[in-house]
Amino acid sequence: MEIGKFSKESGLSIDTLRYYDKIGVLVPEKINNRRQYTNDDMAIVQLITKLKVCDFTLDEIKNILDMEHIVEEAVEDDHLQILLDLKTTFAQKKMDMGIKMNEIVTTLKILDKAMTRLDQVMDNQTLIKRIMEEKHGD
Repeated sequence: MEIGKFSKESGLSIDTLRYYDKIGVLVPEKINNRRQYTNDDMAIVQLITKLKVCDFTLDEIKNILDMEHIVEEAVEDDHLQILLDLKTTFAQKKMDMGIKMNEIVTTLKILDKAMTRLDQVMDNQTLIKRIMEEKHGD
């Protein structure tokens, strides 16, 4: 599908799609010099979106998407350091995400407690209101 339709379906702007193509993050097939996107490209967009939410940079996302190529090239050229750097980056991201996940879980617990307290207050207020109405109703 052409860029306009893909933009609407993916939720990404045409400018973003062009930029992703330019930097090599999402390179669609070109037919008659026009970008043609596929369902595979949509799956890549969904992955990119998920990774961006997790604070991955576009360079890191590109490395993930190109990982097989990077690994193959590093092995062929005997560049173990490239693989070690990539693994270190991924390990750090994983650790950062674990920390964020713990912070989110803690925040969710705080919100649950706050909502429970609000429910208690609202229940008490409803009870007080009923008692007052019954007292004045007599």
